[in-house]
Amino acid sequence: MDPFEARLQFIQLLETLTPSTLAIQKTISYALKNHELHEDFHSVILEKLEHLDLNSRLNILHFIESLITVIVSNNDQTEKPYIKNFEKDLLLIYEKLIPTNNLINLTQCVESLKSIEQKYNFDSRDLFEKFNSVDSKSLTNESNNDIQNLISNTENTFEKSWWFLILMKRKSLQNRVDQIQGMSEVDENPNYNFTKDQILSRIESDRERHKKFKESNWIINRVNLRVDREEFDKIWDQYNELNDDDYQDLQELNEIVNESYQI
Repeated sequence: MDPFEARLQFIQLLETLTPSTLAIQKTISYALKNHELHEDFHSVILEKLEHLDLNSRLNILHFIESLITVIVSNNDQTEKPYIKNFEKDLLLIYEKLIPTNNLINLTQCVESLKSIEQKYNFDSRDLFEKFNSVDSKSLTNESNNDIQNLISNTENTFEKSWWFLILMKRKSLQNRVDQIQGMSEVDENPNYNFTKDQILSRIESDRERHKKFKESNWIINRVNLRVDREEFDKIWDQYNELNDDDYQDLQELNEIVNESYQI
């Protein structure tokens, strides 16, 4: 296929993308089928994240997350298109998803980053705890400028992204505090206001994304498919030792089972 025509079709797929599994899989298949154009397609993704509405941007984020999952899980594939570019521009992607004046996508971005970083074997437990610890009291402990400096001086793209999300959460909390205290007005920028149809679409999209999240949330990635000692001890400590009552119950169950086998 002609590269220009392939680009136009990919643009159309992104512009009409929905959170449904079928739509995301269709876009993934097209991206992988034309993997030799991954550099051009990556620029298209960044362009659409800049110009589409916030709901559509979130759909593209979940496409990116799913595409990374498919590529990383394919051990037969020697080349990994898209992967390096996504890692390099991860902070830029989240900056486009969370504009300064509208943080509606913040929660979904946190869940997405937690999922994506696992594919790159990055451990963010400390930063995730830092994100969860942000509250009105913590606003005075450090300034937003300090966090902005961390973003600028940190080399790791995942750390940069986490500090950006932490910064956005702090700004959101500070805005609420200022509004309660009457120090600022509610932002009524029409560029970030949703129509009724967009609100209904967002509700339906969030329902679909939450359903897919529940489907994959139970999955545990284990090295060499083995349970580590910490996980084993945690499960082991959840249960008490067998006592005489337990043995009595087991004996009664065995008797019931044996009777059911008799004709």
